[in-house]
Amino acid sequence: MKNVIRIRTLVALAVVGVIMSVTRIGNAVVLADNDPFLGIALECHDYIRENDFYYSKGVELPLDREGNKRVDCSSYVSWCLYEYTGGDFNLSRDSAWFMKVAKALANKQTPDMADITSEWKVITNHELEPGDIMCYNGHVHIYAGTDGDGRRYVYNAGGDESIQDEVTIISEGYFQKSKYALRIP
Repeated sequence: MKNVIRIRTLVALAVVGVIMSVTRIGNAVVLADNDPFLGIALECHDYIRENDFYYSKGVELPLDREGNKRVDCSSYVSWCLYEYTGGDFNLSRDSAWFMKVAKALANKQTPDMADITSEWKVITNHELEPGDIMCYNGHVHIYAGTDGDGRRYVYNAGGDESIQDEVTIISEGYFQKSKYALRIP
């Protein structure tokens, strides 16, 4: 998987400060600055888009093994976290799991996978920064930023259309639905 190697290279460069920003001009402008996790989200999203993955609910692994080209919102975000943690993140997570972690953190309880998630912070959707994970019942995606006109963008694998788009504009309704967001260090 050539693109996975590129992902790890991107992380290594980001750690030493070589990458100054992740900005894309395609079907939209995505703003992000100095966020290695957002760079991984971009690379993983490019990989699933360029390799003709399709949406299928309940997928555990988005990796292209044995012809598996299925992905859903939580498997995409889990895959990004797997790459970001260097393989320490367990890929078998669904959108409900992200909500449970957010609720545990909001209630000052110990979240699942505390060795990784205890450093995460729960924030509101009004505190979002590029690279934050937005979650609500039944869906999870990665906030990519806001353009000059105030449109909010996410990296998303919640349907075939969002997989094929470079980024997805989220509506005000989806923005308001996101009760929790997670910020990872």
